[in-house]
This record gives sequence, structure tokens and C-alpha cells, in this order.
Amino acid sequence: MSEYDFWISYIKRNENVVVDSLSKISQRFSLVPLRVKLREIVLEKLFEDSWYIRLISTLQSGKKIELKFEGYVLGPHELLRFQRRMYIPKEGGIRRTMLEDSNREIYCAHPMGKKMYANMKKLFFWVGMKHEIIQFVTKCLECQ
Repeated sequence: MSEYDFWISYIKRNENVVVDSLSKISQRFSLVPLRVKLREIVLEKLFEDSWYIRLISTLQSGKKIELKFEGYVLGPHELLRFQRRMYIPKEGGIRRTMLEDSNREIYCAHPMGKKMYANMKKLFFWVGMKHEIIQFVTKCLECQ
């Protein structure tokens, strides 16, 4: 450390206008920079997903919704949401791309299964998501 010229100074919270990136890790986690337009790809593949089609027909039928389907809402452009999280269809390899990108996210740096699941479930969901993430992490050589 003697080779570096540095100093440490305390700045009060309300005076600290410029915040470093590490203090905002939880807020910065986002899978939006997937190098693709996520919404458009999800919309393309939704109608190929059998689970989505079954759920949508149940929601649109006007019948009493089963308990297991409570909390699901059709958002704009027929995007399915559950507790404000976007449904990701199985088709099209979207889930795999998301798992790979979130595993290499610069702020996460190969998180283990629980951390990766905690980060992803804030924004997205699919049936069997936790199991799929744990399987992905166990196969990742860099996470071991």
C-alpha cells in the first residue's frame, strides 16, 4: 500500500452526492443489459409456451380462478406477471441466456445458487426457476 498515494475522508450522507458503484450493488443488479431486447423476445416466444397458454386461457375465461393461479396478472402486450415479476417462457433459450448473463454479471461475479436466485426472483419468474438455477450453478466450473 505504501506504493500508492491515497487518503481517506469521511463525507456525510446528505453531502455525498457522488456514490460509488459498490454501495449500490443491490440496486444495480439488472438483467436488462442482456445485449438483446428482452421484452420483444419474450413476446415472440410466449405463445409457444404451453404453460403460458393454459394459464392465459384460465385467466381470460372469466371463470373463478383456481387458488394456484391467484396473483397472476396480464400486463401490457399480454406479458404475464406474478407479484410484478415478468414470466420468462421456456422456448427460445431465453432462460439459458439469462442464467449465463446473470452468472457473469460484473457485480455478482459467479454467485452461488441462493444469491443468484435471490437476485433473479426480484425481476423474473418461471415454473421451476429455483431448481433450474441450482442445476445451472452446479454445472458451472467457475462457481465450484
